[in-house]
Amino acid sequence: MIAVAFLTTYGFLIVSMTLAALLALSLYIPFLAGQLSLASPGFYALGGYIAAVLATRVLPSAAGSSPVSALLLEMALAAVASGLLAVAVGVPALRLRGIYFALATIAFVEILRVVSLNLDITGGAVGIFGIPQPFASQLGYLWIVAPLLVGTMVVMWRLERTRAGRALVALREDELAADAMGINPTYYKTLAFTLGAMLAGVVGAISAHFLNTWNARQGTFDASVSLLAFVLIGGSRTFLGPVVGGLILTALPEVLRAAADIGGLPAWIARFLKEGRLIIFGTLIAVGSVFFPRGLITPELLGGPRHFRDPRRGSERPASTDGGPSARAASVDRPRRDAASGVAHLAVRRVSCRFGGLTAVNDVSFEVERGEIFGIIGPNGAGKTTLFNVITGLARPAGGQVVYRGDDLTGRPPHTVAARGIARTFQNIRLFGGLSVMDNMLIAQHLRTKAGVVSGALGLSVARAEEQGIRRRAWELLERVGLADRAGEAARGLPYGDQRRLEIARALALGPATLLMDEPAAGMNADEKRELSGLVRAIVAEFDLTVMLIEHHVPLVMGLCDRIAVLNFGQLIDLGEPEAVRQNPAVVEAYLGE
Repeated sequence: MIAVAFLTTYGFLIVSMTLAALLALSLYIPFLAGQLSLASPGFYALGGYIAAVLATRVLPSAAGSSPVSALLLEMALAAVASGLLAVAVGVPALRLRGIYFALATIAFVEILRVVSLNLDITGGAVGIFGIPQPFASQLGYLWIVAPLLVGTMVVMWRLERTRAGRALVALREDELAADAMGINPTYYKTLAFTLGAMLAGVVGAISAHFLNTWNARQGTFDASVSLLAFVLIGGSRTFLGPVVGGLILTALPEVLRAAADIGGLPAWIARFLKEGRLIIFGTLIAVGSVFFPRGLITPELLGGPRHFRDPRRGSERPASTDGGPSARAASVDRPRRDAASGVAHLAVRRVSCRFGGLTAVNDVSFEVERGEIFGIIGPNGAGKTTLFNVITGLARPAGGQVVYRGDDLTGRPPHTVAARGIARTFQNIRLFGGLSVMDNMLIAQHLRTKAGVVSGALGLSVARAEEQGIRRRAWELLERVGLADRAGEAARGLPYGDQRRLEIARALALGPATLLMDEPAAGMNADEKRELSGLVRAIVAEFDLTVMLIEHHVPLVMGLCDRIAVLNFGQLIDLGEPEAVRQNPAVVEAYLGE
């Protein structure tokens, strides 16, 4: 009886808390991809208007009630309409970054609000009243919202552990590195924005019936602030954070109102407790950002470091000639050899790249043959890394061509270049530092898997099989570079040399035919450099790789590379075998010295 009385008394609050948790998740999904989107209130309002118009003008109802099936139809239509609008808005808006994207989404919410105020179908400023009820009491809405919340949480839990979810997280951690791993930023950011919009539209459709009225005040900037508080205070690194934030902060105003009714409080304090919700939320965001920068609920709080075991245990391992881990790694998926005969593996033809008035690369041409270890040296500022960026699509050339295995890659985006079989490491290490070593390896195999959002979230057999396969390969590559025992550690916590080895293993996980290495020996001691040299030779043989190498450690380059190109002030001043390059007076003067 006590439970029944409690639910009857606080039914409205309980349903409101559940709806708030769902709305917080709609904001969290773009957050997962690193997008500060505040557009959820706009899609929430749109979903509510769709349900209100359909329920009052289109779908039949009797005596102020409507069937649950009608509500389900309205939810589906709200999801579709919100998703379509999200694609139309998101594709251009997602070109913006950071605070500029946030401002664009705030403008979107305001535009929808003004439009709804001036349309007859939305009831103008008055809104739509008398929306039919599918349930006899407000508490009955729990039959819809509770399963929806639980189901959404389960889907989010599974999504974060699938190909699509890892792509979103990679974009949040480092968009440039994710792009170089073969992840299409535009597609996945639009996907996250659209999924969040669809969820917000569904919640709006339910809320229109729940509140029995709908008007322009439902989708405002104030609502954006509240939702942002739910996510930031609850925690933006796990789906549980927004849920907890939504539940607690929705109940908080009721707690404050109850506190305001305590006798003896000054009138201004009592009024502030009742009406100062946004000020309190803003204060909580500011204080929380200082003392809990990642929110109340963090991945570390939920489980700490993840521990991975060898996924091959108990299964038949691939046969190898010597039983060593390197042979096993090579046998998993050797990259395909060039199909074209008589065509250079990689041809750089009169490539130039300019930044304003500065010419970083000037009319550079050379060819790299398959299976070659090709070095690029030169003084700082010679244009070496810029040339790598042009080849891999991170910089657009001002002129010239990059032709790879007969295919013109000039100006193509990095994820397309990666899909063609070119992987790279970076001069300044660009690991996904907040993720585990194993997660870095799994993200790198994005192009090796095909499971979509639905199959991954539902855990279908095709997605499970792919997951097992990429985990086995990740483990074998980590064994190859000596990092298997650190698979569960955060990448940023590794020693510098281990981070370099992880970056090489991550690049190999793409299954490339060509590997570009930008100063891989930087910061290494003499022993580590010798190990690196041996590792490069080994992976070239094991994986049938072509390697291009930028390096300042001249003895390593001279002893490792088959041919060397020398750049100075963006121009190619020599190209040839190591000994011939060493003896060239122009190279000695520009770079090697006496």
